[in-house]
Amino acid sequence: MSSARLQELVGTFSGTNHLWLDPEDPAELSASTAEVTLSARGQFLSIAYTWSKDENVQQGVVLLSTLDEARETGSVWIDSWHMKNQIMVCEKSAFEGGVVRLSGSYAAPPGPDWGWRIEIEVQSADTWMFRMFNLWPEGREDRAVAVEYSRT
Repeated sequence: MSSARLQELVGTFSGTNHLWLDPEDPAELSASTAEVTLSARGQFLSIAYTWSKDENVQQGVVLLSTLDEARETGSVWIDSWHMKNQIMVCEKSAFEGGVVRLSGSYAAPPGPDWGWRIEIEVQSADTWMFRMFNLWPEGREDRAVAVEYSRT
């Protein structure tokens, strides 16, 4: 994603978090907020967000490079519920069709690692989509989270 396009997202946003623990079941809904800032002289975009699970407020942060060439370790993700005390280092894809994709993996003992993908889709300076997908070791992909944020 280009630096200029990312800078459009700087500000405060709100939306409704949709969480799917089973993609066949209806989503669990909760209020969500996001504060988007630039860090390190504009080299990184920080998205600090909140949402709730079972009436407990959860927090997460995505930190990604604004530089198009920073791919391999172009981002990290933490989340108080999804990741607990872990940090997921992600690969960042180039900005394609208004969407930046972050890909990482997490351990799921005793089996193989599972994958995780985060998508940030800039719709306008005032709205953007935040999506997460769980990637099974055998290739299946399930939606996990979706939020449409609007500037507040």
